[in-house]
Amino acid sequence: MSNAQDRTPSTADRGVWGESDADIWERRFELQRTPLFDAVLESIDVESGMTLLDAGCGGGGLALAAYRTGARVFGCDISEGMLTRARHKVPAGEFRVADIAALPYADDSFDRVVACDCLLSVRDGHAQKAVRELSRVGKPTGSLCLVIWEEPRKSALSRVVTAIHKLSPTPPPVSPLALSAEGVFDALLREVGLRMRTDRTVRVTYRFATFDDFWSVWSVFGGIKLITDAVGESRVSNAVREAIQPSIRSNGELVMDNAWRLVVVSTKPV
Repeated sequence: MSNAQDRTPSTADRGVWGESDADIWERRFELQRTPLFDAVLESIDVESGMTLLDAGCGGGGLALAAYRTGARVFGCDISEGMLTRARHKVPAGEFRVADIAALPYADDSFDRVVACDCLLSVRDGHAQKAVRELSRVGKPTGSLCLVIWEEPRKSALSRVVTAIHKLSPTPPPVSPLALSAEGVFDALLREVGLRMRTDRTVRVTYRFATFDDFWSVWSVFGGIKLITDAVGESRVSNAVREAIQPSIRSNGELVMDNAWRLVVVSTKPV
């Protein structure tokens, strides 16, 4: 019997990635993430005719790469703005607004299930629920690929997030670092009962002409703007500049070396 859940995200959830956020992400970040998308598809052996769910698909960069392998692509995201871009990239795909902790798909629907860099958007305490949902919709013979941020010390972007969170008046409801501390994600997978098949690090470099170039796009994202509105943009900007200083080259270019942890697990508990 299907356990598909017909739940659309709340207005608050959708507000994390508004239309302007989606546009900036598409123009300034998405194209730099190709090595991450390539690593995902290589790790799960996508073949022509397979069904693939890109959960938390964002602007559709990974969905497009999967489509080019011949896969039948499905995607979901909490942001309608992001989905508009995904549909434009992959007109043949099927995309819908959905929360990865309450997926609107039947049990055992997909040969491959991917959650690439989106568990960071799951609110506190819901990560295990999201992983169980991703497991539920995967076929027993399939694969589930999960991508999270590596340990904070391995990524320049982690220093940015840490600096911002230290200034937040209240703990943020979501954090890309929530699952990155040593042992946290492994414990979650053991609790769900999924068997590890692959565990690797993928490195991606973000480049910006200057710090000001980076800050001009990073500071307008909804979640960041909430904090700058609360404590003042100059205070947040100065803290981020200090945190990211080691990544600024002598010519002023900002080169951020980042690391993601890519794991492939069984789709069903063992």
